Amino acid sequence: MCCPAGSRAEKARVFIDAIYRMNRALGIPECFPCIRSEDLPQMAAWAEANPVYPVPVIFGKEDFIRLARRVMP
Repeated sequence: MCCPAGSRAEKARVFIDAIYRMNRALGIPECFPCIRSEDLPQMAAWAEANPVYPVPVIFGKEDFIRLARRVMP
């Protein structure tokens, strides 16, 4: 498959759509019903990162919880 023409936003959308298609083909669910709201604070605490490790973004607990809610039913 060749690189599509278009703006960066259009190329990003094509890429993201391809990821969603691949996930469906591999049986990877879009949401995880096993995650419960009451578990999010503990999960966020476990997910705290080492700020010395080079990553593009360091999430705080609220960032983690907001992201985790996106994959909850």
